[in-house]
Amino acid sequence: DAKGASKVSLAPSDRPGDVYTAILELVEELINKEIDPKFIKIAESLKGNVTRKVIKQTVMTSVYGVTFIGARAQIQRQLKDKKIYETNGEL
Repeated sequence: DAKGASKVSLAPSDRPGDVYTAILELVEELINKEIDPKFIKIAESLKGNVTRKVIKQTVMTSVYGVTFIGARAQIQRQLKDKKIYETNGEL
């Protein structure tokens, strides 16, 4: 679609597209809208801490078939490196 094409610079635009920032904005929106009591604490700790760098690897590898488990591990590793989130693999 045209919106997606613009995010990956496949459509004419005044400036280069940035799919990573576009996806980050969607992730931030979901974090801010979280209302499930089971996930509120996690969502609160993620507010302001999920960056373009945190999601970039997962976005890049999604087109190559990264699994849900692999994608989750990538995100957890990025958050652990930022000292935001320690996990035993459960989420």
